Amino acid sequence: MDWTQLDWATLARLRDGFLSGNAARGPYWTSLNDLANYDLTYGERIGWKWDAVLRELRTRAWSPPAGLPILDWGCGSGIAGRRVSQAFGADHFPRYTSGIIRRSPAISPSKRHGTNPPT
Repeated sequence: MDWTQLDWATLARLRDGFLSGNAARGPYWTSLNDLANYDLTYGERIGWKWDAVLRELRTRAWSPPAGLPILDWGCGSGIAGRRVSQAFGADHFPRYTSGIIRRSPAISPSKRHGTNPPT
């Protein structure tokens, strides 16, 4: 997925759902394409916020205890967990699981994988 492939109608639908509060009424992901569009745009904005927090933590010499898994059980594309893994190193964590793909009934079980969203 890149900027030339964005589905602007999908992004508008997702944005409308988030702003109206309707996204909380049920699954708003209808496909892996929704996740890819979100990840490149809205998810990237979330990533910038995580980057700022993680930079501050490193400035204060803080890091999570080694050996703990990352469980990103939010409502996005897993950007938070990926940014944490990048900030402290993937070898710091034995496992990374993104819950959104695992628990979204809109995505068929054969396409659920629990790691990274489609690119």
